[in-house]
Amino acid sequence: MVTAKNRGNDIEFDGNVWVYSDTKETVPDNHKDRHCGHCGKNYTKEGHDNCLGTLQGLMNACCGHGDIEEAYVQFWDGSCIRGEDAKIIQDILKKHEVDITDEDYQNHMRLIQIFMETDKTCETAKEV
Repeated sequence: MVTAKNRGNDIEFDGNVWVYSDTKETVPDNHKDRHCGHCGKNYTKEGHDNCLGTLQGLMNACCGHGDIEEAYVQFWDGSCIRGEDAKIIQDILKKHEVDITDEDYQNHMRLIQIFMETDKTCETAKEV
């Protein structure tokens, strides 16, 4: 049997379609209603990972659902950071997710840019 994970939930291929291992519900028909298999939270009303919420300055982000190597942030220019570096960036942005001023936002984005330029691990993870 072929198995995998979807948002931290165990899934398996039944020969026709991917299903959740515990309920046998089909993934394509039920993924939007399914909680995270790691933290147990549902998506936000905007469709984001609940533990992250809406992170300013990002096109997309994923917490990794219990697997740090699956975490990522994608910026509006299309560049993407994965793994532990993505978690660091998420944590920086989460600190100021409510009522952040334009100046604060620009300062934090500059810190992230400096981090990406100086951290060799981050540089190897960057996709352009």
